[in-house]
Order: sequence, then structure tokens, then C-alpha cells
Amino acid sequence: MNTAVQMYTLRTLDEPLVRTLERVAETPLDGAEIGADGAADPDVQAALEELNLGVPTVGAGFDDLEAPEEGLVDACRALGVDRVVLGYLGPDHFESADAAEETAELVSGFVETLADYDLELLYHNHAHEFVEIGDGQTAFDVFLAHVDDRLQFELDVGWVGTGGQDPATVLADLGDRTPIIHVKDMHFDGEADFADLGEGDLDLEEVLPVAFDQGVEWAIYEHDEPDDPIAALERDSQILVDAVEVARADRSD
Repeated sequence: MNTAVQMYTLRTLDEPLVRTLERVAETPLDGAEIGADGAADPDVQAALEELNLGVPTVGAGFDDLEAPEEGLVDACRALGVDRVVLGYLGPDHFESADAAEETAELVSGFVETLADYDLELLYHNHAHEFVEIGDGQTAFDVFLAHVDDRLQFELDVGWVGTGGQDPATVLADLGDRTPIIHVKDMHFDGEADFADLGEGDLDLEEVLPVAFDQGVEWAIYEHDEPDDPIAALERDSQILVDAVEVARADRSD
């Protein structure tokens, strides 16, 4: 399992993206997850190669997915990336069973479009996908039942916990459809209450063994609101790498 940082964590740094990538390269992490705009920048592409940073996915929005031939496809090919992440859909997309079904149809269309370019779509969750909509179901359950089964997931385990679900259980239930997880620590109080790794309610000792069992390829650190992004990166990257290595060693015992 490789490790990386979602560059959203470092968005408040007033510096070129290339300089921020240099900071990432100074940590024990293996890569950086970037958005479509950054991925399309030749200077960023060159820096990623020079710094030997892997790129697990390219993040995309609606415009990118509706017309991937207008930049997204070329950026992915330049980086040798075949996975695209849809990073957010608002709560209105999951407010009812009907809404979740309609969202599944929308996302399935994106899956089909990207497949034409040999690209795979992943969906990154927040907490609102796990709202209960009756009959013991969440909106995520309905979405999962109706979406194209080629859709993969970038499961944000912090948001899963904030949504009232057990991260390890949801990860296990998704089987081999989660090649990537976002490791985000939060206080699971139903609010957007972010924490440094080890300071919230996320149990890495429970989640990471399941991630290995399910064949997760990348564990990506993310912190939405770090007090000091550079300090958080330096500290939490080491915590994540150490936790992954412990989980890896436990599997070989």
C-alpha cells in the first residue's frame, strides 16, 4: 500500500504548486493527489517526475467529466494516470431514495464516458451520503444499488465515521471496489470537526488491516482545516506511514 497527500490539505500555502510538491517530496509519502488544473500544467508534470512522486488519481469536477476530451484526458495520459475522482456531490443528490437513484444514473453516465478513454471513475464520499432514508437504508445504499458497477470508490473513512457509520465495516462491505482510501481524522460527532491524525475518533489500527484485506493500493492523507498545513503534513505523514508499516508487518507475522 502506497501513501500520499491530497493537495487540498495544502491549498492555503501562498506559493506555486511546484514548491508545495517539493515539500511533499521531503516527507516519507510516496505521492500527491492533484486536481485536473494542476495535472494539466507542464511544470507540475515535470516536477512530479523529477521528484519521483506518484499520482494515484486526478480530481475532476462536472465540467471535466462532461467534456473530458477538453483537457482531462490529455492530463491523465501525460501523468500515466488512469483513475479520475469525482470529489464531491452536494447533499441534495442524496436527500431521498429518488435523489440517490437519479445521482446513480448521472454518475453512471460519467463512468461510461470515461470508459471510452480507458479511464476509471472513483467517487469520493462525504458524510451526507449516509443519511438514513427509511427501511433501514442510507442514501449510499440506494446509490450503490443503482450505480454502474464499474464505479470504484475513494472512501473517505473520516467522513464515513462522521456520517454515523463504522469506517472499517463500510470498507469491508465495498469489497474490491475501493482501491483508494482517504485517511482523514475527525471527531465523529456528526459535524465537520477535523483533527490531526491520532487526535480524533478514527481508529487506524482497525481500518488499515481491512484496507490491506480489500487490496487498497493507496492511503491518502487529508486534513481539511489544519492550523499549520506544513506542520500537519510533516507530522501526520510520518504517523500515516508508520501505521501502514505496522499493519503491513502484522499481516506477515
